[in-house]
Amino acid sequence: MIFGGIAMAFRMYGENLALDAANAGARAAAVLPVSADRGRLAAQEFLDQNAAGTLTDTSVTVELAGNNVVVSITGHTPILPGTVSRQSSLVVERLP
Repeated sequence: MIFGGIAMAFRMYGENLALDAANAGARAAAVLPVSADRGRLAAQEFLDQNAAGTLTDTSVTVELAGNNVVVSITGHTPILPGTVSRQSSLVVERLP
């Protein structure tokens, strides 16, 4: 029972890290000039600095669709099997 609680907490921590990385990528990509590469790099740097050992086999996807940028993060937690997937969306910056 105790191990199950620890495993769930570890999984939830991994989910929060994935969401934070997606938010960092979306914020970076949405700033003018809009750049999917900048968003992908920001999300990957966040994962490299903060999620090492917590999330493995991560992938970062950035989509620019009209006035929105969507960043998706997918990875695995080592304790509980299964995929962690989170995404964040922002409206891109526009000049007045």
